[in-house]
Amino acid sequence: MVVNKESIEIIKRYEGLRLVPYKDPVGIVTVGYGHSGWKGGSITLQKAEELLMEDIAKAQIQVDKYQKKYGFNSNQYGALVSFAFNIGNIDQLTAKGTRSIKEIEKHIPAYCKAGGKTLPGLVSRRNAELELFKKAAPAAAAPSEEEKKPISAIIDRVIAGEFGNGEARKKNLYNYIQGLVNKRIKG
Repeated sequence: MVVNKESIEIIKRYEGLRLVPYKDPVGIVTVGYGHSGWKGGSITLQKAEELLMEDIAKAQIQVDKYQKKYGFNSNQYGALVSFAFNIGNIDQLTAKGTRSIKEIEKHIPAYCKAGGKTLPGLVSRRNAELELFKKAAPAAAAPSEEEKKPISAIIDRVIAGEFGNGEARKKNLYNYIQGLVNKRIKG
C-alpha cells in the first residue's frame, strides 16, 4: 500500500527538519526528519528527504505484517506508518494482531511517553494520527483506459522498443508505471 500525503505531512510536522545532528528527548543522535542513529555530520535537504523515504519504508514493513489480517484502509495504514515511524513498530499497539480495529483506535493515544515522561508533542502527534486513522478513506479512482490494458499489451510495447533498451528502458518503463500509479492515487 502507498503511504498517503497526509501521513507524510504528519511525520514531517512532528519530526521536524534538522539538517544538523542533535540528540532527541531520550538522547539518540538524530538528523533530518527524525532519522535516528546518525553517525555523520550535517546533511542536505535532499539527503533528509532520502532518509525520510528510507525510514518510511521501514515503518511500512512494520505495518505490512498486519495488513493481511486487518485490511487497513489508506488512512488507517498511513496513520499506523506514522506511528511505527515514531515508535518503531505497531506490535504492542495491535497486541501482536489480537486487538480489533476499534481497540487499536482506542489505544493510539496511550503512546505519548518518551523516557517515562508524557511529552506534549507526542500527545499532539497521537491525536493527529488518531484523527487520520478515524477518517474515512477516499473511494478508489476508477481505472483509466490505459490502466485497463492487459499486461500483454504493455509487454508488446516493450518488445517493440517503445520504452528504449537497457537502463533507458528500465527508467522509462518505471516512469510509465509510476505515472499510472500516481494518476490512480490522485483520482
